[in-house]
Amino acid sequence: MNYGLRDAHNLSWKLHLVLQGLASPALLETYSQERHEHVARMIWLSKFLGKIVMPASKPVAVLRDAVFRTLNTIPSMREYLTEGRLKPQPRYKKGFLHFDGTRESKAIVGMMLPQPEVKTPQGKKTLLDNVLGTGFALLRRHDNPEEAFASLKAGIWQRLGVRFVSTENEIDKVLLNERDLFILVRPDRYIYGVFREENASAFATTLQDHLLTPHQAS
Repeated sequence: MNYGLRDAHNLSWKLHLVLQGLASPALLETYSQERHEHVARMIWLSKFLGKIVMPASKPVAVLRDAVFRTLNTIPSMREYLTEGRLKPQPRYKKGFLHFDGTRESKAIVGMMLPQPEVKTPQGKKTLLDNVLGTGFALLRRHDNPEEAFASLKAGIWQRLGVRFVSTENEIDKVLLNERDLFILVRPDRYIYGVFREENASAFATTLQDHLLTPHQAS
């Protein structure tokens, strides 16, 4: 069910951009590029787990129970299983993404943004999704929210309706503990790309080109 929701989310915002004339229809080709591998792996895992949960013979069921009882005595294995780490990680390696070869890009581009609880400027605690909105969001860890995005002049930010969000310590893990790193998050909460202030203009140009010819971008 979760993967079905991710399928719908992945396709819906791309359709919206194409229908609004903000992206080429070629952008829709990235839907299959991004989702096929994840769904195929999840289907295989579901079938595999189904055979474990519902074995066809009693001896196999007895063996299964013995194995899991043993694994449950090992703290690291118990944690691994209870936290569902067996599931394929939701990270894209190709599609509508911008890998620029930097350490920061290699570390987080293509990842799904975590959903921590954050504190608003008014002191209210809420989930990060409620702060980011439903479209593109640009994150930057910066001491002064009023200055954090003042240098960004490219028209692409306004055309896409990008929401600027200045962050603090709650998502340092995502931001690699690095100040002044911009992180562009897609509407489906996957990280499109990262850049620093001196590369803002080049990044904006790449983003615009990628929307028009997504198959040619990195």
